[in-house]
Amino acid sequence: AASCDGVTCLVLADNYITDDGVTEHLLPFLGEVLAPFRLSLAGNKDISSLIEQSLLSAVPSSMGCSIDARGITRLSENAIVQLLNETEEAAAAILAEAEERALTAAACQQFDQAQAELKKRWEDECDPVVIVLDEEDNQRPGEDRPGDTATPVLPVFPLGDKQKLGDLRKQLTVAGIKMYDQVSGTGFAWTVGRSKKPPPRCGSGQILAHFSYLSWSVNLRNPQDFGLKVRVAGEEANGVGQTHSAMLSLHSATESGACQIEAAVGKSYGRDALTLRLKSTSSSPLHIVVSAGSIFEHISWMHHQNLMVSRTIHFNLAAGQVEEKKLPAFCMNASCACADNDPMYLTCFQIQDRAVLQSQSRVWNHFEGLFNKYKAETGLKEGGKKNRGKKKGKAR
Repeated sequence: AASCDGVTCLVLADNYITDDGVTEHLLPFLGEVLAPFRLSLAGNKDISSLIEQSLLSAVPSSMGCSIDARGITRLSENAIVQLLNETEEAAAAILAEAEERALTAAACQQFDQAQAELKKRWEDECDPVVIVLDEEDNQRPGEDRPGDTATPVLPVFPLGDKQKLGDLRKQLTVAGIKMYDQVSGTGFAWTVGRSKKPPPRCGSGQILAHFSYLSWSVNLRNPQDFGLKVRVAGEEANGVGQTHSAMLSLHSATESGACQIEAAVGKSYGRDALTLRLKSTSSSPLHIVVSAGSIFEHISWMHHQNLMVSRTIHFNLAAGQVEEKKLPAFCMNASCACADNDPMYLTCFQIQDRAVLQSQSRVWNHFEGLFNKYKAETGLKEGGKKNRGKKKGKAR
C-alpha cells in the first residue's frame, strides 16, 4: 500500500500474539492503512473472542484490506469469513490500486525527467529568507521594520514583470508570516509561553505565500483553498498507544516544550525524503507521533517542493534522548523542483481529505489541479495578457 512504502502484506502467522498485542499495536496500524493491505494472523491461538468485534471494526474492507484469521479457534466462523474479505468490492479496490500505482510510476518518471527544466524555470524568481519583525521585537526609534512599508495590492498577477513579481513574493510572505507565524495573527495555531512565537523550526506563512504565488494570486489565499486544515492549538494525538509513556502529536510535543525539533531537512520525495531529528527535553519517556498528512514548508523562495508526510511515524524517546529518522513524504507541488538538502519547518497545516494520501499522483492531481483552477480564474495566460477568447470576425 502507498501508506506502507510499497509493502502490501504482513505475515504474523503461527505466533504468540495476544489480545493486548492486537489492541496496542495492530489496531492503530490498521487505522493508518490507506490502500489494500493483507494481514495474516492465522494460527495465533492466544487471540480470543473478546477482540473479535474490534478486529471487524478496524479492517477498512472497502479499501480491499483483509485479515487472515483462520486457525484462531476462539473467533467465530462468520468473523473469520468477514475478515478474509473475499468480495467483489475488495477485488475491485485491489485492481484500482494497481492502476493507481501504474499512474503514479508514470507521473514520477515524468517529474524526475523534468528536474533540470524546473530548476531553470524558477532560477530568476528565488529570494532569501524574508525577515518580518512583530510587536515583541526590539526596534530603534525611526527604524523601519522589514515588510512594514505598505505596498499597494496589484490589480492582477504581474506575469513577466520581474520587479513586480519580486515585490509580490515579499508581500505574500509578509502577509503569511503576520497571519500564521505571529501571535497577533488571526491564523496563529500554537499554544505558546512567554516567547509568543511558534516553536523552533515551526512556521506556516511561507507555504501559503508559495501556493498563492503558484496560483497567480495577488493576495494570500486561505489554507482551505488548497484543501488544508489548521490544527487546533494544544490538540493531542488520537489513537491507542503505549501506555507506559505520554503519547503526543509532534505539534503538541513541540509547543509544550516536551521536545525540540533539532533539524528537519528535505531531499527529493518518497521514501526517506524528510530527515527529522528530535530531542526530548522531558524527564519522562515520550511517545511522539508524526501523523500522515503533516506538512513541512520551505523557509524561503527557493521554489522547491514542499513535503507532506505519507505514513505515520512514531518516535519513542527516553528522557533527554536525541533521535533522527528518515520519513517518507510526498512532493506537494510538481511545478517546482525537488528539495535538495533544504532546511524545512513544521507547519500548522494538515491535509483535509486523507484519500489524497493514497498515492503521489493523487497528491499532485489535488494541488496542481487547484493551482491551475485559480490560474484559469485570473483570465491570464503565459505572457501576462488577458485570455479573452477568440475575436469575432467582422461582418461583410
